[in-house]
Order: sequence, then structure tokens, then C-alpha cells
Amino acid sequence: MQSTMTPINKTEQVEAMEQFLAWIKTCPYPYGISSMSGGFMHVKFMIPAAQMYTLADAKSGDITSLDDINGGGA
Repeated sequence: MQSTMTPINKTEQVEAMEQFLAWIKTCPYPYGISSMSGGFMHVKFMIPAAQMYTLADAKSGDITSLDDINGGGA
């Protein structure tokens, strides 16, 4: 893939997009391609709330299990 912002022909652009799509298909998170413009593909990733909590949150006693995060805790 090119590292500079020089214009590329349509075949190169399609090949670059195919490489990107092959890579993004390996993403473990839900995502959506929100737009494409000027050689840029804009992607939004959804990070599940359960994965945003840290070990420090769990150690604080506020969260003791994933059930607490998902509303199933005691």
C-alpha cells in the first residue's frame, strides 16, 4: 500500500481497498464503514461496554463479574 498521498490509478485504489477489507474482516469488534472520500475509508468500531472496564474497576469492588456489567449480578 502507498505511504504517500500521491494520486493512484483506479486499479491501485481497488487493490488497496481489497487489502483493507481483507484486514478489517479479521476485526473482532462490530464495525461499520461510515464513508469513503479522497482515498480515505472512515470506519466506526463498536467496543462492547464489558470490555471497556479495567481490572482496576473490578478491584475497586464496583464490579465483581461480567454479570454485574450486564445487569445480571446480585
